[in-house]
Amino acid sequence: MKIKKMTASFGRLKNDTLELGDGLSIVYAPNESGKSTWCGFIKAMLYGIDSTAREKGGVKPDKVKFSPWSGAPMAGTMDIEYEGKLLTLSRKGRESAPMRDFTVNFTGTSDAARNIDHAAVGETLLGVSKDVFERSAFIGQGNISVGGSPELEKRISAIVQTGEEKSSVIEAEERLRAAIRKRRIGQWQPGETFV
Repeated sequence: MKIKKMTASFGRLKNDTLELGDGLSIVYAPNESGKSTWCGFIKAMLYGIDSTAREKGGVKPDKVKFSPWSGAPMAGTMDIEYEGKLLTLSRKGRESAPMRDFTVNFTGTSDAARNIDHAAVGETLLGVSKDVFERSAFIGQGNISVGGSPELEKRISAIVQTGEEKSSVIEAEERLRAAIRKRRIGQWQPGETFV
């Protein structure tokens, strides 16, 4: 997935637009100009905003932290390239459910792209859960520390062991042991495979 352009009413952003070029884009700007807000916006577009989150340890939840300063509803669009197609992701909502309403269309049309589930946008486009995204690809303001995540540890272990993040040696061994147990107790049928 490549992000091409974003437009947001999000935190200090008031229907602002950020266009990104091909290759690596570096956003350089003075403090309080919106760099971290754009990062938060990308996360919100991919994974939504948790409307049930509460302040914890003095840290405000995203629904409060990124509430538009203008008083407008939290909303935005993100033009992306995904699997060779240009798509526009849109999110809007209301104060009680910010960024909840999601649509994805082919860019420049009203034709819906139906292969992206609104409940799993980030997982579909990036192949990772929100937890893995926050602990690996996302660097939010004040969130530099790295913590453990069973899913992230599993993916890293699989890459180290097999070279592929979805194939774990441990899982393969577990499937093999289950097949052997099944064969020993006579439940295995000839031609049956274990995937």
